[in-house]
Amino acid sequence: MVKADMKQDSGNPGGAHQSDVNPPNEAARVQALQELRILDTPSEEVFDSAARLAAEACRTPIALISLVDADRLWSKACFGPAARNMPRESAFCSQAILDDGLFEVPDARADARFAGHPLVTAEPGIRFYAGMPLITAEGLAMGALCVMDHVPRVLDERERTALRDLAAMVVALLESRKSREESKQLGLLLNEAFDEIFVLHPGSQQIQYANANALAKLGYRLDELQQLTVASFGPDYPLAKLQALSMDIAAGDPGPLRFEAVHTRKDGSTYQVEVRATLSNSQTAPHLVLLANDISTRKRGESLLRRQATVDGVTGLMNRRSFESRLRFAMQRVRHDGGSLALLMIEIDHLTQIRHSYGQQVADRVLADFADRLSECTAANDLVAHLGGDEFAILVESKSDTCEANALAAGIRRNLERRFTWEQSQIALSANIGMAHFAGADESAATFMDRADAAVNIAFLKGTHQYEMSAASQNGPAFAGREPPARGA
Repeated sequence: MVKADMKQDSGNPGGAHQSDVNPPNEAARVQALQELRILDTPSEEVFDSAARLAAEACRTPIALISLVDADRLWSKACFGPAARNMPRESAFCSQAILDDGLFEVPDARADARFAGHPLVTAEPGIRFYAGMPLITAEGLAMGALCVMDHVPRVLDERERTALRDLAAMVVALLESRKSREESKQLGLLLNEAFDEIFVLHPGSQQIQYANANALAKLGYRLDELQQLTVASFGPDYPLAKLQALSMDIAAGDPGPLRFEAVHTRKDGSTYQVEVRATLSNSQTAPHLVLLANDISTRKRGESLLRRQATVDGVTGLMNRRSFESRLRFAMQRVRHDGGSLALLMIEIDHLTQIRHSYGQQVADRVLADFADRLSECTAANDLVAHLGGDEFAILVESKSDTCEANALAAGIRRNLERRFTWEQSQIALSANIGMAHFAGADESAATFMDRADAAVNIAFLKGTHQYEMSAASQNGPAFAGREPPARGA
């Protein structure tokens, strides 16, 4: 649905502070935007290409991928003359994120909300604006893919469709980029969400544009590739289907078409790709746009996602889901074979303050450093996990008693005496520890974890850097007072 409200609003002359009206999910929206970790990052070819395609598709001199922060608008990609950073109240896109449909202003000078807007009255002299909100799978608008012109106009249906399709592509790029950032510590980086981007003439299928990734992958210069048609990529390209897609312009059906094919490099070597083909209008004629991914890259990504299902991305430790599964298995083994289990819950003190003082990057490094310190203290058969936030867990299994768990707790506390160093800052680390022994019989994993969690909560209430046994564990064979002995003592 297109929002193109032209009514005069005498209560808001000159478009004053349109961003005072926020989306109902504003707090969650801003938090999700911050978690993308994309604000103030350098230009990236894949986003620049998306902005350029939007300008070509809508026949406008300006296109932006704009992200709306709490108090400002920042543009990840700009095509044409436009400010990359501006106050939120000065941004058309602040209005575009208020709904899930296309927001269109045919003539800003005739619209009371924007007639006095500095972008309208001064450079760059905006008269027309259309913005498609960038909405995540959770329904949160991060910003907008927008196009602007110096003359009044409206988009036609094909241009609106192209803008919607490109906005969906940008959302996929944002989410893929976030996934890559979160997985860096695993050493498995995915390439751009679309490895290769091509623009073809729909009739001859001659290549008119290819992004830097495509040129590097194929081994061609752009001027060399522009002498070729898509048939040069390999024999598996569905040329007839691409031609039929181009002819669907008259029928108003822009696709897309998805298929697998083989790309042939300049040196004759080949690789398989998965391709999405769609139509996009330019100023003079429609274009075919091909978005291709190397399938081997996709398979590596799928492998990474499977790993991320069991491994915490920040610390490299097993995550909550994996730990709970391993815990249940260990409990069954102890019930059948005997022995004992001790569960330590560990919470880092003041992680929220560290995040507020130093930022998310430093907080993540503190978590990773803390995970390393826990691993230094544990034995090879101990299970160590990051359950999320500031919470970690260690499961100690013994064939006889659980005395090792007390010594482990002492070792962890001693190991935290070494301060965490970040640039010129020395950050003191401390943690509260709660421990519970497996009661055996019919105790569930949830109850076992709840008892250890209750113990760490009691430790927290007593102050900083405390150690607490669960009430049901204090009569167990391993309990030796509030200050446990050194491990191995």
